[in-house]
Amino acid sequence: MAEYNGSIELISGITQKGGGTFPLASAKDIQVDDEGKRLNTKLAEIDDELKNSASTLPAVTENDNGKVLSVVGGAWAAAEAASGEIPFFDLAEMGLPEVPGNGTTANLTVDTTEIKSALDNGCVKFAINAEDAGRMEFVMNKYSAEGFYMCFYYLLDAVFILMIADNALQAALLPQSTIPAVTESDNGKILTVVDGAWAAATGAAGGATIPSYDLTAMGLSTVTVGGGFAALTTDTTQLRNDLISGSVKLTLTMALGDYTMPISKICNAVVVDGAGEMYITFVAHIAGMVVHTSLDILDGRIQARSETLKSIVTPYIDAYMEDALGGDY
Repeated sequence: MAEYNGSIELISGITQKGGGTFPLASAKDIQVDDEGKRLNTKLAEIDDELKNSASTLPAVTENDNGKVLSVVGGAWAAAEAASGEIPFFDLAEMGLPEVPGNGTTANLTVDTTEIKSALDNGCVKFAINAEDAGRMEFVMNKYSAEGFYMCFYYLLDAVFILMIADNALQAALLPQSTIPAVTESDNGKILTVVDGAWAAATGAAGGATIPSYDLTAMGLSTVTVGGGFAALTTDTTQLRNDLISGSVKLTLTMALGDYTMPISKICNAVVVDGAGEMYITFVAHIAGMVVHTSLDILDGRIQARSETLKSIVTPYIDAYMEDALGGDY
């Protein structure tokens, strides 16, 4: 060190004789830097730095119980813990008029600094008074562009829109197209467009009910898959007329192995002109198998037959392969 001039050279350290514990030197006699600063001065400076440092814990008493360490004014301090509650603004109480339900805005001139600051930090809860609905509360986030904030909340039949600028905000309830309200008196009606809007109305020909025929109840025996025809002799006049007009719902009982179950299908018929014959086909799944069913709706008679799709297709594949290979395969 520049300020220290030693003249005695030592070949070992200095220690107390006889195991004594007395000091070997005073702090004021020990130099710690090139400027000649003594150890006692340096220790005093360190103590002052610790006392004034922002990194030291602030003094607390029992009156501070429950407080947490937080930065306040750029320095650590004992502060109340944040509650974790979502910020809440009662816009109606702040002076926002009742919000109409037709999309017209309700306007309020107010200092929005605190509202915008809360939205910058996350979700915010708002309360309004709405026309015909009364008090409503929404929890929303923001979309922002150039200092202008917009919040949206989607209801079943409307969208609540809150627009926030500096010192002003607007609120609106924008109605959406919805299913019209109905009661028990509307039973059987269908949804249709009336005068350019959706409404509950009586369908053509008094309703949209598809004619239904329970062939099992009418006497048709169980249709066994792969078991040939099940037949029923009955008056088929109304059934044939309904098939000419459109779709019908047929219910019959089918069996495959140990499985027996009712099958209901909405069907249309293929009508053979001049022959008086009608044919219906449909596909069902029974016990994991694809089953193809055909019905002949004749004058005074119904007959049904069912086969697995595999049993129908396999013979065609076999014939094709035998012809292609020129013999058995």
